[in-house]
Order: sequence, then C-alpha cells, then structure tokens
Amino acid sequence: MEQQFRSAVREVLTILLDEAIDPADRVKRAADILLGLPIPVSPDITHETRIEEHSPILYLAGPDGLPTHIEYIPDPEEGPLSEEEVAIMLREQLKG
Repeated sequence: MEQQFRSAVREVLTILLDEAIDPADRVKRAADILLGLPIPVSPDITHETRIEEHSPILYLAGPDGLPTHIEYIPDPEEGPLSEEEVAIMLREQLKG
C-alpha cells in the first residue's frame, strides 16, 4: 500500500511539473490519480469514526462591508438561515 502511494505521488508530481501539458489538464489528471488511491485503514480500528460536517462560520459585516470578528448568530425570531442565504453570505465574504 505504501509503495502504491509513493508511486502515485511521484506520478502526480511529474504531471503537475510538466509545463508542456495544459494546466487544467494537469490538475485533472493528477486529481484522478489521487482520488483513485485506496484509503488506508488501520487494522486496529474497531469502531466507525464519524466525521461531522460543520457549517461555515459567518461573520457580521463592518461599516466597510468587510467581515468583522463578530460571528453572525441569527435571532431566534429570524429562524435558521436558508441554504440560499448562507450561500449569499459566503459569496460576499469571499469577495471581501
């Protein structure tokens, strides 16, 4: 397994460093190789480990429109944010 991983990493690095290939094609080929690798699992793991999805942290905008250090927490009267509202806020944060 370790040898297969090392071989894949070498191949990916060779692809990514080959300037004769279109950059988008290099990334796609490299990603295909890495995503095709098996996921190593330790034999002493006896229980399933859950990875919880965390919602992105949203921040209030300051007077300049940029995110502040104050985390946005909706008022109980507002109810939870819709997926569309979260997407809009994330887009605005990324623009800032």
